Amino acid sequence: MAGKITLDLNDENDILVSSGVLAKLPVVNMSKRNVSNWVKDGLPYETQGKRRVFPISKAIKWMIEHGKIDVKMDDFDEEDRKLLPPDLRDRLASAELKEFKLKKEKGMVIDKNEVERQAYEIGKKMKDGLYTIPIRVTDDITLRNKMEKEIGIVLENLMRDIEENV
Repeated sequence: MAGKITLDLNDENDILVSSGVLAKLPVVNMSKRNVSNWVKDGLPYETQGKRRVFPISKAIKWMIEHGKIDVKMDDFDEEDRKLLPPDLRDRLASAELKEFKLKKEKGMVIDKNEVERQAYEIGKKMKDGLYTIPIRVTDDITLRNKMEKEIGIVLENLMRDIEENV
């Protein structure tokens, strides 16, 4: 992705920021007070004179590892995931799996094979119903054949559209 800034969680040449800037980073989005409290818990910082500054990558890594910020695997692209420590990747994957199972129990996730089976059954009923129209509408065999041909064309186009959009 062009223009994307990726922080290496092991970067020794980290960007140093104030607690106010750290607190307002989109991934953190907390108050300066939270940052100050986390310093007491071990949030890494450096001093510049009397001022505390925070190495962004190390601080975010510490926040993730200590559960201070909510991070999901969806927040990381493949390159970002590779940079995470293995134990953190495992914890995030485990949390994602638990979330998936909970959604499935609540009926928020449906099995792909079941959806495909039901779609096939609905399509079959529609096709069978459409192909019986000419028989019910007319006794003229020529007209009946033309209608069946047109219904077949419409169904083929519909199936092609569905396949292209799946």
